[in-house]
Amino acid sequence: MKSKTDLFQLIKAMSKSEKRYFTLDAQKSGRKDARYLELFQTINAQDTYDEAALKTRFPNLHTDKAYLYDAILRSMRDYRSANSYAARIKEMIMDAKYLYERGLYEQSEERLLSAKELAEELGDQLSAIELNKEYRRLLKYIKREGYENELEQLITESADSLEKLKQELFYLDIYDQLSTEIIKNRQELKEEQKKVLKKRFISVLNKNNEETLILQNKLKFNQCLAFFYQLLNDPVKVHESYNKIINYWDAIPKYKSEEFNRYIVDISNLIQTFISNGNYSNQLNQLLVRLENERPASPHNQNLLFQKITSYRLLFSINTGDFAEILSLVRRIERGLKQYDVSLNTELNIIFNVSVLSFMAGKYDLCQQWANKIIQIKKLSIRQDIQNASRIIYLLATLELDDFESTEICIRNTNRYFIKFSKHEKFNINILNFVRRMHSGTSIQIRNSYRQLKEYIKSFQNSREKAPLGIDELIIFWLESKESNTSISQIIKYNLSKDNN
Repeated sequence: MKSKTDLFQLIKAMSKSEKRYFTLDAQKSGRKDARYLELFQTINAQDTYDEAALKTRFPNLHTDKAYLYDAILRSMRDYRSANSYAARIKEMIMDAKYLYERGLYEQSEERLLSAKELAEELGDQLSAIELNKEYRRLLKYIKREGYENELEQLITESADSLEKLKQELFYLDIYDQLSTEIIKNRQELKEEQKKVLKKRFISVLNKNNEETLILQNKLKFNQCLAFFYQLLNDPVKVHESYNKIINYWDAIPKYKSEEFNRYIVDISNLIQTFISNGNYSNQLNQLLVRLENERPASPHNQNLLFQKITSYRLLFSINTGDFAEILSLVRRIERGLKQYDVSLNTELNIIFNVSVLSFMAGKYDLCQQWANKIIQIKKLSIRQDIQNASRIIYLLATLELDDFESTEICIRNTNRYFIKFSKHEKFNINILNFVRRMHSGTSIQIRNSYRQLKEYIKSFQNSREKAPLGIDELIIFWLESKESNTSISQIIKYNLSKDNN
């Protein structure tokens, strides 16, 4: 550890399941590790690192911290190795070396051959080269019949592995160069810049080159192509490239399992090609179903998958008016938020979209429950746009539930909040004032308020000002449902089907 806070940062970076695994692992070690487990739990309970407080409880703090840091990394190696093919290869190489040193050459060879088979499936050329070296050393001791031919075969295989590794590194270089260009050029490239880009990369990204590559390198080649066409602003070819990438992932299941987080990045990019074009088709739904059927072994990947599926499924339902499975979807989300470590920003986005979807479906009590989760968050400075929009949704849902006293309380609370945190945003204050009139007016006054609010929002939209998170569109749908005495879900489905046609 170079810094006093290294251990604190490591512990805070661990997931719930990793912390649970380490705790059980340390408890199995007996009394000797009890002190280090106590230190782990004490640091984990700290919101900010307090070295002075730790020294009062742990006199040998420097030594204890160093031991705990190494103990956590040892435990995490064991934790990860159960779900990592690459880790198994390394372990089998270590096993083979041990067996070789004990003169158990046949057993050593068996481990090396198993590791070699797995390395070939993963396309792990570095491990293949290391295995090649270990196998040569073993053959020199065995010297069985045909030994010279086996050595020649190993020499050929090592050259082949080196060539494949060279190709892999070559496309990794191209990928990194293209990703740097994307970071540098946030705006669309000018025609002259596109010409320069084509001249620089067109020869190395010649599609004929793809035929000579192994599957893992074909995948990397198409990842480069996707970035290349993104820079050229060619969405059709970007989509085609990501389609091919996902097909390659499916063709190498062990590699996909090993690099699942990278697979998720690629399939997310494919999904984004649909979303950026407003294409919420059945093809996109099939992609989401495909993601929902994935079963990664690693808890980290399960967490990542939950976040991606939840975000995309909510977006799909909101943009298609698909409310049929809303209750089961919300239950799954509720379970996932309890089970997984999710950043506050991601959690806010998920909760907000659940409340929006519930409102769209006309399930106002459910909307109220989820919007209230955001209202109850104490860190009011975080995502003010979500905070403001949630207050408006909660207010409208409360009005719909038609409890006079609850609506009165809600109006007062919302008013206090907007005056304190949002007094310069006229849209929020004006919506609140319209709701106040609807709550206390006669039936004629209420209908006039619907019309006036709709006119206000239309003029607001024409002024090119922006309401928090598109809440203006949602209110328009709600007002149309009130004017026509139709459920908001029917209004939304009608409007979305009209837009899609």
